[in-house]
Amino acid sequence: MKHDETVNILSEWPAEILDALVAMLEDSGIVTDEDRTGLSSVMIKGWESRCDAVLVGRGYSGGPLAKMGKYYPWAGAIYCVYDSTRMSPDDALEHLDQASKKHPDWLAEP
Repeated sequence: MKHDETVNILSEWPAEILDALVAMLEDSGIVTDEDRTGLSSVMIKGWESRCDAVLVGRGYSGGPLAKMGKYYPWAGAIYCVYDSTRMSPDDALEHLDQASKKHPDWLAEP
């Protein structure tokens, strides 16, 4: 994904989708590419401060958003965007670990 693509995509999303994303961030402080918000892993990897500004324009009032991802053998890579004033990187990583355990192959035999 090119440098500006994530912010361009967000800028074109319908208000109700952006509002749902803002509500999730306001509520929990984090959103992953597994949360069915429309954010893909590629979009999260391309996240930048201008993306934050799009959400601020829809009412987001949290702190700067940070991003991270982790690979899980049973679930693949999971990425998140999180409020860096509400969560530490360790908290976000714990959230990713919990999200990975929701994957159907979490307890599958190797």
